[in-house]
Amino acid sequence: MARKKHKSDPNRPWWAGPDRTPRWYEILFVLCFFGGFAAIALYLLFSAVKQGVGSEATQGTVVAFETHRDSENRPTYAAVVEYQVGDKQYRCLGTASDPPFHYVGQKVQVLYNSQSPDRGYVDSFLDRWLPGLFVTAITLPLLAWAVFSLFFSRKLYNWLQKRARA
Repeated sequence: MARKKHKSDPNRPWWAGPDRTPRWYEILFVLCFFGGFAAIALYLLFSAVKQGVGSEATQGTVVAFETHRDSENRPTYAAVVEYQVGDKQYRCLGTASDPPFHYVGQKVQVLYNSQSPDRGYVDSFLDRWLPGLFVTAITLPLLAWAVFSLFFSRKLYNWLQKRARA
């Protein structure tokens, strides 16, 4: 027996989502896709918080830039920051960007682990918080839209249609 082809309502608005229940693998794919980006966002934010827990702060100086290449082979520049703990000098890298977030000679705050002072992080909004907040600001609305589209948009549309007819 041949399956009937499902015909969609041509007057249905884009936000109403499909007029059929999504299949389990469609739901799984969408939730894994957007959930993966949400997991990356949470990891970046958790890392930013973790950098500050149990850390000491000191003043560092940008002494150079380390050149990196992005996915399109364009150069990006990470600040090399030198800082001192006790009598020993250490170096850490900032976030790579183009143009660079800092300039040579700039004084920046550095967070370091008191048990291993060689693990330092540049403590600026751009280096510490921006990557996580940027990914979160993009991901959470998309994840909310995906969940709404999969589970609630069809119900809302049908409810509005019933109210309009009444």
